[in-house]
Amino acid sequence: MTDQTIPETKSSEALPLPVERTASAKSGGKGLSIFAILLSLAALGGSGYNVYKSQLSGVEQQNNYVVKINEIGTNVTVLAERMAQLQRAQRVVEQSSVSSEQLQTRLLETNSKNDLVFRDIKATQKDLQNTLEKLSVDSQRSGDKLALEEVSQLLKLANNSAVFAGDKRSAISALKLADSQLKQLADPRYAVVRRSINEEISILNEIASVDVITVTSKLDEIAKKISTLPLENEPPVIGELDIAHHTNDEQMTFTSELKKLWVDTLNTVKIKRIDQPPKPLLAPEQRYFLDQNIQLKLNTAELAVMQGNGDVYRRNIEAATAWINEYFDPLDENVRQVASELSELAGENLGGKLPSIAASYDELQRIKGGN
Repeated sequence: MTDQTIPETKSSEALPLPVERTASAKSGGKGLSIFAILLSLAALGGSGYNVYKSQLSGVEQQNNYVVKINEIGTNVTVLAERMAQLQRAQRVVEQSSVSSEQLQTRLLETNSKNDLVFRDIKATQKDLQNTLEKLSVDSQRSGDKLALEEVSQLLKLANNSAVFAGDKRSAISALKLADSQLKQLADPRYAVVRRSINEEISILNEIASVDVITVTSKLDEIAKKISTLPLENEPPVIGELDIAHHTNDEQMTFTSELKKLWVDTLNTVKIKRIDQPPKPLLAPEQRYFLDQNIQLKLNTAELAVMQGNGDVYRRNIEAATAWINEYFDPLDENVRQVASELSELAGENLGGKLPSIAASYDELQRIKGGN
């Protein structure tokens, strides 16, 4: 800040005035003095303003310098913190850093350990695979063995059904099931067995068969009628006749009583001409056993139909027909109808004795023995 000095005016340096002045001269000099004073004051005020202005500018500059210094201090603090962070990071890196040789050595050790683990895993996997393959083979062999044993039993059952029971349907079903089991095995060695099975099925199908459902239904209906058929020497039962139309007992007349007596006589007495002596009456328990025996013969005939056994069927039908003709009234319409139906059923052709179908079983045993 520059200091400005106001020049001083010395009164000794003023122009010399005459000693003697007039009144006008005195008044003019006084005005000049006042003007000079005012001029000096103006110069002094301007100098003061310049000084104030200079001081104010200096204060603003000083404030700006303080702000800049504070900003520089803040930046220095931030830089110091960053330098400290960098130094810490550098120390961490220096502590954790290893040489390339050490890193390569560690990688080689890790790879060696991993190789050993992988080799162990591969060996274990191979052992497991071999075990699974062995188990699969053993399971397949065991399954094939069980399937062949089942086929063997089915073929044996089919032959027994045909030869001993005469049951064609059961024999065919067993043969078809055995053929299905061999088909699932998909073993070409058993193709000859399947060929024999199909030939045996064709042989059984060519044998004539009867309508089992129709024949058995007819036999069952006849068996139910047996207990209702009248015996030959059993008096007929005539239903009550409507001999009078009345509302109560008080309206009964003598004529109606005679008619009732006549009806009772007809229900009790039957006039019939016979050429042979009548057969004795059967006791109630004897009639019960007669009915049961005939029904048993008819039931046995039903079973023979389902088994396809013609000989048993015909023997039982003939026995039932003979008992009906011997003990039951031949003049009764129901008896004649039952006898006619039995004669018709006796003519059903159930076929002859079924042939042996053991060829497929023998072929299977031969191939199994070769295993």
